[in-house]
Amino acid sequence: MSVNQVIGKFMVSILCLTSASCGQVFLSKEDKMLLEDVNRNPTKYRKSDKGYDEIQLEKKREAVASLLRTPLEFGVPKDESNAAWGRAQSFVGKYSGMKLQVATDFVLQTYNSIEGRAAYQVVRSPGVDKDIFTVNCSNTIFYKEADANARILAHFIQTGEIPFPELITR
Repeated sequence: MSVNQVIGKFMVSILCLTSASCGQVFLSKEDKMLLEDVNRNPTKYRKSDKGYDEIQLEKKREAVASLLRTPLEFGVPKDESNAAWGRAQSFVGKYSGMKLQVATDFVLQTYNSIEGRAAYQVVRSPGVDKDIFTVNCSNTIFYKEADANARILAHFIQTGEIPFPELITR
């Protein structure tokens, strides 16, 4: 098994089994054994051409776990709020499985999720020195993936970066 397959299996486990309330990640017995084998025998999974080595694999695991703990309500300084709102609009336009229903200066909402497609709602509430953003993603079939999508969107609004676009479920 290649390290890319290991990473893919790990990412699916995180998306499907992340507990949003406490930020802990639970893996199946098979996935735990696979990841333990990667940790014990990293050279077994190394690829010489364009593959991940042990350090990259660990960095990616840590980054994904951190990403999936991103809060869904957060403040953005007033001077950065318009740029953050623009990022929210571009993300929803690109990654939502549903068409936009409402797009104002303070509410961005797609139609409700149907047939397993991701639907988003982002609300920007004005504050004195910062605006408060609240992010939600729903999916009629993939509830855990919807939470991961919302956290990826929240991270993107705050930073302008999507470190793992392959994790986004449309």
